[in-house]
Amino acid sequence: PDDIFKSPTEYCKPCPPNADCPRNTTREGIIVLRGYWRASSSSSVLTKCGTFGGDDDAGLKRCVGGTSSGTDGSGYCAPGLHGPECQLCRGNQYLVDGEECVDCPAQGRKLLDPLLLGLGFCVAVGVAAYLYKKRSWR
Repeated sequence: PDDIFKSPTEYCKPCPPNADCPRNTTREGIIVLRGYWRASSSSSVLTKCGTFGGDDDAGLKRCVGGTSSGTDGSGYCAPGLHGPECQLCRGNQYLVDGEECVDCPAQGRKLLDPLLLGLGFCVAVGVAAYLYKKRSWR
């Protein structure tokens, strides 16, 4: 299009903050710096990755940057992470300290702990009642 030569500032935009744009970079070729994320290669809006309960470097560890957006921006995320600001874990995992994905506990374990606690309480009450009934204890 001849318009690009008549009005280059309409077509040529400055490199967004927190990105690297080598000469003749298109929006798709913007290099997102570590600690930042964008939703897709068609976006020039970069978002700083927050700490989400982790230390000051948590966002740097989750959001690795780069040129490939992948699916929904997951290409800018460390392995195992995806979503906005790389704050979602894949599969049956959850984010700990803002930077690490760990496996969720098994469903059986969630039910077993309260059951064992209740059973222990019942045993303790039974032992206390038995001892109270003994005359030698009083």
